[in-house]
Formats: sequence, structure tokens, C-alpha cells
Amino acid sequence: MRPSGLIALFVIGLCPLCITGCETLTNTQGNDVTRAIGNFELTPTAPDSYWFDGTVYDYNRYKITITSEPTVGKVFLNGRQIGATPFEYEYTGKMEAGDYLTFNVVPFDEALKPRQKVINGSRPLPRAIAVNFSE
Repeated sequence: MRPSGLIALFVIGLCPLCITGCETLTNTQGNDVTRAIGNFELTPTAPDSYWFDGTVYDYNRYKITITSEPTVGKVFLNGRQIGATPFEYEYTGKMEAGDYLTFNVVPFDEALKPRQKVINGSRPLPRAIAVNFSE
């Protein structure tokens, strides 16, 4: 092969790498989002799990099951109603020390007392929150 052919092959092969490595891209592959930072591609945290980098928990569709006994109740997250027990909540986002999630479970039977669970962002979120209105 002539030297000019090698140079052309080299340039053709490297140009796409230079172009994609110079900008930040967001691609969708199936249901997962892939983030490109510089020329490194990072796959986000797998669904229904979290990643801890030493200071921040990064959650992706992390499932928390909320139940209540002896009756059903309305579930509130930070003051906003999100469902009724039994309920499976999916949390996506970042949490660090100083961040809080406040779950309130209010029984449909007004004779029973509401219950509250405050979760601090400095620890992993629980997989389940069980409320007993009779205690």
C-alpha cells in the first residue's frame, strides 16, 4: 500500500473518534440512558439499584415497598399524596447528607394515628417501610 493510502486510512479512521470525543452526548439505548463525558461513556446506575460515590447516593428506579397494618392508608411523600398502601414507590435521583425523604402514612380510619418515617440521605434508602397503626 502506498504511503498516501495509509495516511488516508489513518485520517478516515481517526476523524470520527476526534469528533465524538470533543463534545458531550446523550444517547438512548433501549430503555437505558448513556451519558458521554469527554470521550468516556458512563452507563448510569442499573434499574432498581443505587451507586454511592463516597458522598452522594445515586438511585435509579429504586423500589421501596410501603405497607400498613391493620388497615390501609394514604401515602404522602414530602407532603404530597403519592398512593395508598400497599404501595411500591420508585425513587430516581441523588441524595446526600442533609437531604431527607419524609413519608407519612395516614390511615383511612380516622380513629387511628398517622405514622411518619423520615429517611436521611446519608444512608441507603430502605427497601421496605412497614407501618403498624395499632402501636
